[in-house]
Amino acid sequence: MNIVMNRERGRKALKAALVGAVLLMASPMWTGCDGFLIDFHPGESEEEERPGSAPSAPSSVSATALSSSGVSVSWSSVSNASIYYIYYSTSSGGTYTYVASTSSTSYTHTGRSPNATYYYKIIAYNSYGESSLSTSYGYATTYSSSGSAPSAPSSVTATAQSSSSISVSWSSVSGATSYYIYRATSSDGPYTQLGSTSSTSVTHTGLSSNTTYYYKVSAYNSYGEGSQSTSYAYATTSSATSSISLSSGTWYSNTLAAGATHYYSFYAYSGTTYTVYWEDADSSNSSYTGDIRVSATTSGGTYLLNNVDIGYSGQDFSVSSSGYITLIVTGYTSLSSGPYRIKYN
Repeated sequence: MNIVMNRERGRKALKAALVGAVLLMASPMWTGCDGFLIDFHPGESEEEERPGSAPSAPSSVSATALSSSGVSVSWSSVSNASIYYIYYSTSSGGTYTYVASTSSTSYTHTGRSPNATYYYKIIAYNSYGESSLSTSYGYATTYSSSGSAPSAPSSVTATAQSSSSISVSWSSVSGATSYYIYRATSSDGPYTQLGSTSSTSVTHTGLSSNTTYYYKVSAYNSYGEGSQSTSYAYATTSSATSSISLSSGTWYSNTLAAGATHYYSFYAYSGTTYTVYWEDADSSNSSYTGDIRVSATTSGGTYLLNNVDIGYSGQDFSVSSSGYITLIVTGYTSLSSGPYRIKYN
């Protein structure tokens, strides 16, 4: 009797245990072996999704031919991008084919055909995805497979035109289709490329006043860019002070107020001697009663004349390098005033 009742109780306990196990397993949480609590959500990742976004498309894509078989491609860095994918095409509106990936913002595409044009677009990528293809493209034409780049230009000259501009010229090079102009603020460089032209002269504007600039030029054709000119040309922009331009041999009459300063300028050529004349109270011409002093300076600030009082018989100076000369007129004393006239030959 006790045995039967114990078996019956055992069967009921086992049934209750099995039912409980099924219910627990059907719930999101159930206790597994060794009493560990397991969080089980079917169809959900164990890792929470992190917020973020894919990077924007790169911009300022540019390409430069390096040889008959290589092209250098570069682009602007994109914030939060970890990798860039490079794509190329043989036409600007064609299908762009994947080339390679890099964590840098430049890439050299090799194995290209000579004298062929290649177009490039870039995609930026991070762990959240990738951007669209860059809207702008860079392109370059590889060099021809035979022939040679042109020789370096010679006879490079630079001439200051004003306080903010310098004209640069050079001799034509046989076989050249264009020229690259390079500039530095010291003769030793480094020289920075300013741009290219098919002409043999260019005017460089937007310069600082009273500053010396140095120039070199290289020639280019379909076989590549030749070396830079072995010699450099240089010029110094004039002072930014407003001045009156003088013409050689022409008198300029003016009246000086007490304490005032007048400025005049003219362009002088290297190796030339110039003479400055003025008539004032020291001359025999009674029409000019102002008593003045005159100085002459180069655009680099070197004094060729310094507060000279007598000028009716002429004051000479020689110029060692081409550039603007500034004539500075002041009163003999701070109270000196009156009419005078000045010229140069």
